[in-house]
Amino acid sequence: MYTISVEYLKFYIKHIFKALLIIIPVLILVLLYQPGIDLGDGVIENPIYNKFEWWIILLYYIIFIFIFGILFFIPLLLYFTIQKERIQKLESRLINFFIHALVDFLYSEKYNSNKEKFAFYRTIGHFIKRKNNIEAFFIALTRIQESLKIDLSEKYCLLIKELNLNKTLIKFLYSFNLNDRIIAIKIISYLRTNDAIYLKRIDYYLNSKNFALRSEAYAGLIRLFDRNMQLSDFISSKHHLSLIDINVIVNAVLRNTRVSIDYIDLLSSPLEHKSIIGLLLSKSRHVENSRDLIISHIGSSSPLLKRLAWEAYLANVPKNEAVEIIIGRFKDEPDDIQVMILKNSHKTYNKRFYQFLLEE
Repeated sequence: MYTISVEYLKFYIKHIFKALLIIIPVLILVLLYQPGIDLGDGVIENPIYNKFEWWIILLYYIIFIFIFGILFFIPLLLYFTIQKERIQKLESRLINFFIHALVDFLYSEKYNSNKEKFAFYRTIGHFIKRKNNIEAFFIALTRIQESLKIDLSEKYCLLIKELNLNKTLIKFLYSFNLNDRIIAIKIISYLRTNDAIYLKRIDYYLNSKNFALRSEAYAGLIRLFDRNMQLSDFISSKHHLSLIDINVIVNAVLRNTRVSIDYIDLLSSPLEHKSIIGLLLSKSRHVENSRDLIISHIGSSSPLLKRLAWEAYLANVPKNEAVEIIIGRFKDEPDDIQVMILKNSHKTYNKRFYQFLLEE
């Protein structure tokens, strides 16, 4: 809680400072039109009071602010621009360094020795004393995992623990910087941790108005699932999913090889978004025992469900076996679905189907 409080304190201090940049110039302008300032027993008189017209005071003040801005803010802007470019170059080199070091640590047999492990922790520890360097380390970790399908969560957890990065990970998760939040969600999902302080915040981000953050929260939470009931309950609890959200969920499920998919539960659900997810998953993974449920959606009143059902059915059933369903329902389908069926059936070698097409 202390770590989170510090993050919020920093955020509010920054906003107070930004507000003061507006309030102080306005306050000074107001004081220029006052005869003086009372300070207990004494008074500080305004030397220009009633000596100039109000508009002349305003004009000179605007000119002063403009010149001050040129002399102060432009050099400051140039300084931060140069610093940002330097940090980006350094970060790029650090990411490459961390990737090579981490790949070596994860796969080399020499790190089976505790002595070599501790030497590695000390070496990496020298490079992660600053926030930007830690960010480069986290990015390297995510890039390695995104290129792998292997569960390395135990080694990742050990790394984070030995490098004392748990508090930093919480800072990133609660940060007001979007990139920090997204990086933290990815790292947490690769750790396969079910710590409540992490899950509560990721669940909070599921309702974010920012699409990138909301999408990563969905993907991260699904990567943490290891049972099909978790997935089913999660989808059932979300009643206002957009089609973009649904696609994010489907892609995350397909990448999570640990969780099995209960197609019967998904495809038999009265919730339309749940059936849509089931059909989209069915298109990408072969389904043996759910063909009847897929066929039932072909008769749906929802154009989207109907189209997805046809796509899932044609993806799961050998082309020659699908002929009977196609012939029986083809005439009742709208033009766009008829075109889709024909495109998916172009390599169907069946005399009855060929005769059917000639008659049509």
